[in-house]
Amino acid sequence: MTQQAEANKKKCYMSIDLKSFYASTECRERILTITRENIRAFLAGKPQNVVNP
Repeated sequence: MTQQAEANKKKCYMSIDLKSFYASTECRERILTITRENIRAFLAGKPQNVVNP
């Protein structure tokens, strides 16, 4: 990969909230839905829920 191509790559960092492991099924489903929406928005070039833009 060229240096320019490497510089143009977007990075997405994800972390897991271990407390959600013990959450209800509905809560975990909501977290997964929000995560999917965030990834789709990021890939579309319109990130949402951004911390320190």
